[in-house]
Amino acid sequence: MAAYQPGVAFSALCCLFLLGSASRITLPSDSNKVSLVLYYESLCPFSANFIVNYLPKLFQDDLISVVDLRLVPWGNAKLKGNDTFECQHGPAECLLNTVEACALDAWPKLNDHFPFIYCVEALVFKSKYFEWESCFEKLGLEAKPVNDCYSSELGKKLDLQYAAETNALEPPHKYVPWVVVDGQPLYEDYENYLSYVCKAYKGAAVPKACGGLTFNRIQDKETIHPVCYREMPASTLSSRTESTIMSWIQKMTTSMQLAQELTGYRDQTVPIPAAAAKVVPDIGIEDQGEMFPDLTSTLFTDSSPFKLLDDQAFRLNDMNRIAELLRTDDREMSDLSTSEGQTDWLAW
Repeated sequence: MAAYQPGVAFSALCCLFLLGSASRITLPSDSNKVSLVLYYESLCPFSANFIVNYLPKLFQDDLISVVDLRLVPWGNAKLKGNDTFECQHGPAECLLNTVEACALDAWPKLNDHFPFIYCVEALVFKSKYFEWESCFEKLGLEAKPVNDCYSSELGKKLDLQYAAETNALEPPHKYVPWVVVDGQPLYEDYENYLSYVCKAYKGAAVPKACGGLTFNRIQDKETIHPVCYREMPASTLSSRTESTIMSWIQKMTTSMQLAQELTGYRDQTVPIPAAAAKVVPDIGIEDQGEMFPDLTSTLFTDSSPFKLLDDQAFRLNDMNRIAELLRTDDREMSDLSTSEGQTDWLAW
């Protein structure tokens, strides 16, 4: 995943749009423009990463002049009847999906709405999405059009329009971000979207930004990539779960061996750290003598230093406990949660 420097990136993007506005620059009309559509949801960390760290590259060397960029904020949300719906990452995501849909409606021009959506998604990327309203002040935008929209029937109408467009995709989207160039989904190679844009462009003058880009053949295959799945494939979920747990076990075992080397302490017990008490209510700080659970006989041997505590803690619907114990970054773990009924990592 690309490195992110929010202050620098946001300032640079704002300067780009402000300079364009101040000098009254208008992008040239081009009948050969390439269609680029991003289907996403506001709280998917990988959607945020793409918007913050990848889409701004369009504005370098004026590549945006040959691209028709559209954003569709719906993603993996599901209609539930009577014009109601639920979002993958909870009510906060539904709100921000609507907010961003309203921004697109209130400010139809890309130069107007993209800085706002970029600002909101930059906050999502930093797990500060609850500060989204600060983007109005940062960009000098009037909040009323967006606020009036998302709190009215207009907001729901826009949501349903984006839902219909997303659900009509052929082939259907499997995850977000789902990037489509001239009608062709890029699948797992979406981060390489610039290459596809350049290949699709049929104009006479090749944009400067296209020089030196590589092109990968589009492949639709099951693999582990930074996406929020619409429905997590069982094999992928099982693989990621086992890999994560085994990685943690290996780290814990290595740490124990090092501690034993340094201290000579040979007791085969592992005290529960204070962090565990925060996410496992039935275990108090005073229960330092309790041990982490044995997972299965295939993962542990009889000589394992891990003893049985509560096998329920390792069931899939309690994976949030494991993630806290592992101290794993939620952005790296979030795609484990995207199938229906699984834990919402972002909503800890």
